[in-house]
Amino acid sequence: MSDKKSVSAFRVLKSSIIEIKNDPLMYSIFLFPVYLLSLISFSYDDFIIVNNQDFEFYKYSSNSYLIGLLYALVESYIFAIIAVSIHNKIIKRNTTLKLFSIGIIIYAVFYLANHAEFLGYLIYNNLTISFAVIINLALGLLWMIFYITSFLWLLYLPNISVNDKKSFFYIFKNSYGARLTIIVQAVYLIPIFLIPYLILTLLGGIKFGIIFTVPFIFVLAVTMLSHTYLEWQELERNTAEKNK
Repeated sequence: MSDKKSVSAFRVLKSSIIEIKNDPLMYSIFLFPVYLLSLISFSYDDFIIVNNQDFEFYKYSSNSYLIGLLYALVESYIFAIIAVSIHNKIIKRNTTLKLFSIGIIIYAVFYLANHAEFLGYLIYNNLTISFAVIINLALGLLWMIFYITSFLWLLYLPNISVNDKKSFFYIFKNSYGARLTIIVQAVYLIPIFLIPYLILTLLGGIKFGIIFTVPFIFVLAVTMLSHTYLEWQELERNTAEKNK
């Protein structure tokens, strides 16, 4: 019986890299649409303005914001399908592709929140100033709470993705053994992202660096979350056995 009391961040990282190495074809399929969407959105950011950092960003037309919103919704949906597929592949060893599920909806909302700045400008551009300020302040507060507390409930994402039927509050209450490791994993991902990003940025500019590093980090992060969930399940079983 294992005496393990917490999930090992290093073991999760190692297992995730091995997972990707052992199934390059499947991960190439996962990565392709992410790279394609990143390439399109950053290369044509005057048309798809979601990632545009222009200081006159707010002056774009309503049609531009509509195109940006449609893109953000499509991107979030596709990213959600990929994330749910990775969770099912690793946790349940199920490679069936799902196009709709509660997990996909929740993941899509999670990723759409990454476009908070764009959504804020969209609201500001299409509503009266006073109403837009109120909505943006409310959404900004929700966004802060959402991300600041995410390490407390992040394991709910793989749980709902594989339909394990543990409630949100069960995850919140019982995932203490995996919470610190999620923060440590985020620290691990920083140099994994920064080193290739800086090299590629020097070679081809900021957009070039983002296009060719962020998609891999996204897929790696989801894979690590899957293995964190597996390790947490083992920790739960060990704890249950000790309490018998």
